[in-house]
Amino acid sequence: NVDETVVNRGHALIGNWVHDVADSDRAEHVFRLQGGDKVFVAFNHFEAEDFKSNITIRGDSQQVVVYHNILDRNLTFQPQNATGHGSDEYVHHCVADSNLFIGREYDNGYGSRYEAIRTVANDIAIRNNVIYDYGGAISIASNDTVGPSQRIRIHHNTVIGIAPNSTLATIEAGCDDVSLTNNILFNSTTEEPSVQYDTLVTVINEYSAETMVSDWNMVFGQNWDNAEVHFFVSSLGFQTLTEWQTATTQDLNSLMQDPSFDGLDPVT
Repeated sequence: NVDETVVNRGHALIGNWVHDVADSDRAEHVFRLQGGDKVFVAFNHFEAEDFKSNITIRGDSQQVVVYHNILDRNLTFQPQNATGHGSDEYVHHCVADSNLFIGREYDNGYGSRYEAIRTVANDIAIRNNVIYDYGGAISIASNDTVGPSQRIRIHHNTVIGIAPNSTLATIEAGCDDVSLTNNILFNSTTEEPSVQYDTLVTVINEYSAETMVSDWNMVFGQNWDNAEVHFFVSSLGFQTLTEWQTATTQDLNSLMQDPSFDGLDPVT
């Protein structure tokens, strides 16, 4: 836990392996930055069952790079107590690049298969990550204190959901200037969704064409059919990519096509 009561500038956390902590009593985070800038978190393997998150970036943090880590919980760029009013903390200009997120089914009181990445922040780049088996892979959110996330770039990620209730990308109401491009969004489940809207490619509330760009993505679910809704915006659901393109003018260059992975083992 790196505290904002000291100047946290130019630090690096590199090459650590945390499997679990004895007598942790449900500790919240493997690594928490509570305010700092120019911090580099890279080449770590965090797989701690009793933790709420692997890495959380809080406080007034900026210019934080999270690079090439293996994580089995979630990474957050957000203020403390981010739901509801939250704390008066502003995270901005951070990057999550080339990380591997592997969802785990843990009964630790925190729930299982969180979002892999959640932001309540501004100027965040989420790129080149592999995200495997999360209930909500990427979540762009807001709260009453710091407002909605703005200027979020989600590029070149591979998102694989292997459960019928996986939401591959969620962008909440009011979030501004979000781009979702050149991603592979793939749901590999062979099960039927338990309820309508469970097997979603993109969930967008209060959608506005001026505030979001989604294009050049490849989306596919191997058990999808046209009776299910896969794209959702402002209470309207769309069953096919063509319907989504026509109604929103988004994803005009995207494909609904099987990416034909050699395998789905997240390690290999």
